[in-house]
Amino acid sequence: MSSSASRRRKAAEEKAKRKLEREAIILEFDYQPGVLRYHGPVIITSLGISGAHREALEKAGRDIPDAVQCRFLVDTGANDREA
Repeated sequence: MSSSASRRRKAAEEKAKRKLEREAIILEFDYQPGVLRYHGPVIITSLGISGAHREALEKAGRDIPDAVQCRFLVDTGANDREA
């Protein structure tokens, strides 16, 4: 590999690395109001990387992490005691 090709490859890898470091976190989930009433303020979802993040990892030759199943309890600040 020529030194200019090596520099271009290294520059592309560094660009992909910088993009990974600044990737914004996006939470997306879908639930119906009945589920919220039944289970309370709990969100059951999976967390994974965005398509852009996946693409950058693939370009950099890095492993793609699997999505992680999660349960989140939303703290509403409310209590069930009557005043």
